[in-house]
Amino acid sequence: MSTEHYLRIARGVFKLLNIAWYANIVAVVIVAVFFLVVLLSGGPRWSFYGSEVAIRGVETPLTETVSPPPSAEDLAARFEPRSAKLYVAARGAGDVAALLFDVLAAGLALAALYRMRELFRSVARAEVFTLENAAHIRAIALLLAAFALAAGAGTYVQGALALRYVDTAGTGLRPLLDWASMLDQLFGALITLLVSEAFRIGALLKRDADLTV
Repeated sequence: MSTEHYLRIARGVFKLLNIAWYANIVAVVIVAVFFLVVLLSGGPRWSFYGSEVAIRGVETPLTETVSPPPSAEDLAARFEPRSAKLYVAARGAGDVAALLFDVLAAGLALAALYRMRELFRSVARAEVFTLENAAHIRAIALLLAAFALAAGAGTYVQGALALRYVDTAGTGLRPLLDWASMLDQLFGALITLLVSEAFRIGALLKRDADLTV
């Protein structure tokens, strides 16, 4: 494919990222206004939220101490690793703090989206091997790694806090720490970091070639 064809693709991706960026900004504003209204109304600060927990060798059903309780389908597996979602009400500062992991992960994802938007803005102008693009890609890699750690930690902490309200005797329930997913994301972040270094070297070689000419 010709260079112009790749540039058209880059311009198309940039337009999609631009739409996604502004759509996410609008969504953040709507969510912020919603929570502000809830806080000022004096009503319950948090509704029910879901926490993933791992199930291993479930032998007895959960005591119905959560509202709404997990469905029978969530507890059907025996001697097979899987996960179920518990729904509990945030009853204290610890639960609210656990939810902040989701806010942190969303902020990291939004920052990565912004960096990708700026990267494709530059590529769409046929500016590919530049130190600025290398910095964008390096930032994306670090943000992806931080997102993986924040999402994994948030799931584990929320699961641990949710289980405080559940009689887990004989159920095999434990907080879920999805190592496979986390390592996959960290590996992707590492590859992205290597790509950023390749872009940096390419930018330096291009600069040297321009100076030579």
